[in-house]
Formats: sequence, C-alpha cells, structure tokens
Amino acid sequence: MRIWISASLVLSLVGLTPVPAAARRVQVQDQAEVEIAPPQGGGAAARPIQIRVPPGPRVTRARLAQLTRRAGPLVRRCMHASHPDRSFDVTLVVRVMPGFLNISALEVRTNPRDVDAAAVRCIQAQVRQYVERRMGRNDAQAPVVAQVRLRIAAQVTVDPPPNPHPHPHPHPHPDPDPIQPVQPTVAQIRTQVQAVLARPSLANALLRCLDTDGRLAGRATLQIRVDPDGSLTMVGASLPPGRGNPATLGCVADVVRRARLSRGRTASVQVRHDFRLGR
Repeated sequence: MRIWISASLVLSLVGLTPVPAAARRVQVQDQAEVEIAPPQGGGAAARPIQIRVPPGPRVTRARLAQLTRRAGPLVRRCMHASHPDRSFDVTLVVRVMPGFLNISALEVRTNPRDVDAAAVRCIQAQVRQYVERRMGRNDAQAPVVAQVRLRIAAQVTVDPPPNPHPHPHPHPHPDPDPIQPVQPTVAQIRTQVQAVLARPSLANALLRCLDTDGRLAGRATLQIRVDPDGSLTMVGASLPPGRGNPATLGCVADVVRRARLSRGRTASVQVRHDFRLGR
C-alpha cells in the first residue's frame, strides 16, 4: 500500500511552516518506511513523499489456528448466552481459499451436540469477524485449514452477599407479637437440597470429583447441614470403596459449599442426599 502526502504537510507537523487548511491527518498502522524528498525551489513547491507499509503476516495454518483460538472469549460469550449452566467442547474448523482474505467455510462442532442454533450462528459471526479483521496476506497455493478445540465451562453464578440492612427504615415500634413464617419440614428441605445439587453444573462437578479411575458405579450418600442463611456444608459422606481419600472428600465438600438455598429457617437442619454414580 502506498500513501502520498505533501512534504509541506510534513514540515508543518514538525513546526517549520504553518499547517495548510486542506491538510488531512493520515494514520499508518504497524511499521512503515518513510522517504522524504526536500522541497525544491526554496520551498515554493513540495515534492510528494512516499510511505511504504509492509504487508501483514502471511496466512498459514498456524497463524489461522492462533487467530481462531484468540476468539475463544467470544465463543464462550455466545455459549453462555444460550446455555449458562452447561459445559461443552467446541471444535472450530476454519477454511480459507487461496488468494482470499475472508473465511470460505466455518464449521462448529459441539459435544454434547444439543446446542441452540442461535449459539452456533453467534459463534460463526463472531469468529468470522474477529479472524478476517486480523488476517494479513494470503499467497498460499492451496486452501488453508485450521482446527481448534475449545473447552467452554459452565457459568458459575455466585449469590450476592446478604443485605445487612434489609429494611432501611424500620418501624420505630415493631409489632410485639409478629406473625412467624411457616418453617419448612425436614422432608421439604431435603427435597430442596436434592433439586439444587441436581443442577447440571453441580451434578457434573460432583461426578468429576468422584471419577478418579474412569469407572463410576454404585451410590453415594452425603450428610449435609443447612444453615439459616441458606448455606450448605457437608458433615459426612459414604462413598464407594477407593473414593474416600482426603482429596476426593475436599473436592465434594467444595461443590456442596457452592450450592445455596433461600433464607428463612430459624435453625440448622441436617439432611441426607443420595445419588447414583454413573453417567
């Protein structure tokens, strides 16, 4: 690419002559080689200067794979918009034809395969725009194909801390005999715990903690304490043989600690959570 600028404009930029009214600012990205010809005839007429901008990097398989991998945050954003509580392995196959600076084919493969079509279209649009803006020159004699695999983990949501002042303007004379809310039974609390731990993000995390040898079988029982603030704490566990080591127990306890129930109980309650191992 060549850009021509009057030499009087260059002198104006360094403060030797006033800036002409018709001068335009020219931005040159990357590195450039500049050749400046001095004015002729005492500065009455200026010869143009020539700026040569070297071409961008060549499109190769490694370069194409690098650009595609850098678009990983965009892929994660598209997947979380449709499936925030699930994890996926996303494989992108990008093809660029010889002499072209745009993507001719972009294939999106996911595992598991049940992905919303809107997420696939979002990935294709975002990756295509990101890669095509950063490709340099393409003098390849054959199609350039790159395949990139990305691991998209489930989006973990953390409950905000409780408000220390839920009522900014409490009544100065509270009711001496307020109506107490109905407390849930132990069976109802156990049902709530099972429903929370059955969420895909937490259930898959528990299976990953217990999958130490790739052979998941049997049943597991967790003793969980539910506190009035809704927090869950594992106080005991009955696991299959070979999975009762401290590392596994600590991993399971961390997953249980991530789950929360709604507030409203007046005392801590201990419940049992049974689940079957195996995918």
